[in-house]
Amino acid sequence: MATTFLGVGWRPIVSAIGRVFMAAGTLMLLFVVYELWGTGINEARSQTHLTHQFKAAQQAAPKTPDYNPPPPPTGAAIANIRIPDIGVDKTVVEGVGVGDLKQGPGHYPDTPMPGQAGNAGERRSRVFPRRAWERGVSGLLVPARGKRIVNSASNSA
Repeated sequence: MATTFLGVGWRPIVSAIGRVFMAAGTLMLLFVVYELWGTGINEARSQTHLTHQFKAAQQAAPKTPDYNPPPPPTGAAIANIRIPDIGVDKTVVEGVGVGDLKQGPGHYPDTPMPGQAGNAGERRSRVFPRRAWERGVSGLLVPARGKRIVNSASNSA
């Protein structure tokens, strides 16, 4: 005679627990797939839109050197950063909120704009190759006024 728990055999209980664990494992796997690939796909779509927005802003900006544009609204494309050593070509977005950083690298509002002394930015991503920064990379930043700024970095350690 089989052992019972509350009048039910132990096999259906173990089977139900196994099904719960299988479902939980499947959900975790799907979440990992979304984190690794889904967020990158969403960012690529946003980057395409931001690149078009940035090119339009570049064409509309006056070409005079003394022009001082007003601060851009949050979520607007403000610069393009290219770092060929690690394969980065991203459009920088104004703002560092969650929605802004989902689109790409962010620029802190109320700080100097890209190309000015003392700028700051941030990007949170699981795919961005951070180790390349440790070995030193060179990049190109193109702010909205179209002036090209070449950054050369080296690791002296």
